[in-house]
Amino acid sequence: VGTVGTDLNIYDVGIGGGFDTPSLRWLWLSAPYFHDGSAETLAEVFELPGEHQLIFEVAPDDIDALVQLLLSLPAS
Repeated sequence: VGTVGTDLNIYDVGIGGGFDTPSLRWLWLSAPYFHDGSAETLAEVFELPGEHQLIFEVAPDDIDALVQLLLSLPAS
């Protein structure tokens, strides 16, 4: 939403407690991903087992395209 790239809300992602929606700005500088750093790359965000896993529902080429789009977002 807007220039910050976040909706500024807090969500329970199923592991207890709430987490702020992170901005998409500077996403390429913010690895590792997830609250515990368990995804070292953006591809792993969508491939690791869990609620956000897309690897069995979305073609690998489409995941690669999504990752490239996210990495191409400007810093401001």
